[in-house]
Amino acid sequence: MANIVKQITLTAEGGLAGPTYDVYYSDDCIDYNLAISSPVTLPNVGSTADITIPDNTQCIMLVNL
Repeated sequence: MANIVKQITLTAEGGLAGPTYDVYYSDDCIDYNLAISSPVTLPNVGSTADITIPDNTQCIMLVNL
């Protein structure tokens, strides 16, 4: 399993969300692990960040800090 860099884009924002998020990844969309490149700053909808995750990742989850 190799790590890859993916670009993520904030497409929707909750009421009091952001601008800093922890990034979690999962290969089964049930059990999540903290990404190497966490945390990321996404100040508004449309903002992007590069994250490093395993190449078998199926789901990415952002958790507001």
